[in-house]
Amino acid sequence: MYHGFWKTKKNPDRPDFQILSLLMKTIINLFLFRSFWAVAVFGMIGIATWMITENFLKFFSYPIETKVTLKNAPDLEFPAITLCNLNKFR
Repeated sequence: MYHGFWKTKKNPDRPDFQILSLLMKTIINLFLFRSFWAVAVFGMIGIATWMITENFLKFFSYPIETKVTLKNAPDLEFPAITLCNLNKFR
């Protein structure tokens, strides 16, 4: 009895097109894989678009928040700063 690549190991008398079934499984797995990645990529693009839009709207609404605190100090130390002129023409 011939056991070719088109016959199953379960029932060698029944030609079961294993290549076709493997091809269908591969196509289904590829479709699921691509579908998952398409959903993930479009989801991330949507989230990024939403976040960028929110930041632009906040930026162009020109929110101004100013907080000023005054503190009187009786003694201030003058900072010791030395300026060195490295200009050769002077």
